[in-house]
Amino acid sequence: MKLTIYSSTQTQEYDIHYLEVETSAGNFVILEGHAPLVLVLKPLQPLIFSRTTSPESHEKQQLPHGGLLKVTRTDITLIINE
Repeated sequence: MKLTIYSSTQTQEYDIHYLEVETSAGNFVILEGHAPLVLVLKPLQPLIFSRTTSPESHEKQQLPHGGLLKVTRTDITLIINE
């Protein structure tokens, strides 16, 4: 699954196994094939994802101002507020 993160200064792309986000509606773990949805991400919440299937291998990024997340069955797009 491809994760693309857009900000006003750069674009980052990752091939990931899963994504975990915190929203005002609760915690979401997104895997490939997830139902399409759009989420508003709260400020100061972590964005956690793994590039492998190993549960010990994950990366964490802080979203200082939150953002907008669009999920399709094969891609995730994140637009970060700045």
